[in-house]
Amino acid sequence: MGNSCCPDQQVDKFTELQTSIALQEQAIKERMDKDKEQLALLNQRRMDLLQNQRDLEQDEQRQKQVQALLTQHDKLLQKQGSIENHIQEECREALQSQKQQSEGCVVS
Repeated sequence: MGNSCCPDQQVDKFTELQTSIALQEQAIKERMDKDKEQLALLNQRRMDLLQNQRDLEQDEQRQKQVQALLTQHDKLLQKQGSIENHIQEECREALQSQKQQSEGCVVS
C-alpha cells in the first residue's frame, strides 16, 4: 500500500510543478506585455521630445530673423528721419534764401 501512495504524490507534485510553471509563464508574459506598452509610450515620448526640440530650434531661428528685421527696420526709420530732417533743413534754407532774394529785389 505504501507503494501505491507514492505514485499519487508524485503525480500531484508533477501537476503542482506544471501549474506553478504555467502561472510563472503567465506572469512573465503579462509583465512583458506591460513592458512593451511602456516601451511604446517611451518611444512616443522620445519622438514628441525630439519634435519639440526641433520646433524650439526653429522658433529660435525665427526669433533671430525677426530681431534682425526689427533692427534693420529701426535703422531704416533712423535713415528716413535723417533724410526728412535734411530735406526740411534744405527747405528752410531755400525758403530763407528765397525770402532774402525777394526782399533784396523789393529794396532795389
